[in-house]
Amino acid sequence: SVIEVRNGLTFLDLIVMQIE
Repeated sequence: SVIEVRNGLTFLDLIVMQIE
């Protein structure tokens, strides 16, 4: 995700990966 590219793995990215 964009957040992943900018900040590495974030809490929101973890949530997104659980949804997908």
